[in-house]
Amino acid sequence: MNIQTHEISLEKISSNDVFRFTSPGFSSELKESISCLGVINPIYLIHKRDEYQILAGFKRFNCAVTLGHETVPARIVESKESADFFPYLILEHCSYHTLNIIEKAKIIQIFDILGIDLRERNKNYLKIIDVPSRKIIKRMIKLLELPKKVQDYIETYDMSLKQTEIFQTFNTEENIYFVNLASELGIRSVELAKLMTLTEDISGKESVEINNIFNDLGVDAVLKNEKLSKSQKTREITQRLQNRRYSKLRTWNDQLDRLYKKMNTPDFMEVFWDTSLERPGVIVKIHITSVRSIETIGNYFSRENIKKIFKKMLDIV
Repeated sequence: MNIQTHEISLEKISSNDVFRFTSPGFSSELKESISCLGVINPIYLIHKRDEYQILAGFKRFNCAVTLGHETVPARIVESKESADFFPYLILEHCSYHTLNIIEKAKIIQIFDILGIDLRERNKNYLKIIDVPSRKIIKRMIKLLELPKKVQDYIETYDMSLKQTEIFQTFNTEENIYFVNLASELGIRSVELAKLMTLTEDISGKESVEINNIFNDLGVDAVLKNEKLSKSQKTREITQRLQNRRYSKLRTWNDQLDRLYKKMNTPDFMEVFWDTSLERPGVIVKIHITSVRSIETIGNYFSRENIKKIFKKMLDIV
């Protein structure tokens, strides 16, 4: 397929982005390059009546428009040939960029628009974009129904298809709330999924709205607390959700707190535990500053009442 390059007026190119599968915008590096050298690699256009539609090269086109260029080098693909040509453009793109799950879903959607039959045995189009089976196509396309803000989050953290399933549990408003929460706390997808799963469990168990759960737990107050770091806020919100989800967990932590207060530990010694109780055992942190500290520790741990308190704590954790 021999396609010649032409200089095409930007005014004749439609801004329709039906074939765009990458995120909009462009990098500062691309802008600097095009500002100095112009568009080196031609964009690909489909010729439709009196205008052209972009098939590939959206970032280069947008950058050229921003810089005030009048024309852009382009290779023209006839509409009837676009279905044959598009897979090759994807192969070229994949040679320097790994596709995320949202981009793959958009490409599958574009395949459908172009009338490309994914069931053709002699053309394994799914292999081009590293999709293992046609069985998961519906699940992937469903991702494109999620709010754009959620899709952006999925792309940012390059989530797997399985990791994105948690978003299908919540409605649009709730998903946006969770993504905003993740952004404010600066947490990654694994931590967010944990918060969402806890919330889902509480909502299902108690038949209560998601926003009511967070209102009851005072999450907004935690977020506004300037004395807490982002990681401390995350731990506090997680802890409140866990206490609500696992009512016994709060009871056990209260018992551990009461036992700890009875220990009367030396100033150079700290005793703590994993409040989620997922990690068994009690952690003892000791800061040794002198030989006398060692003697004090020996005497402290030899006391029968301290041994009994530790035993009770270990029975819980």
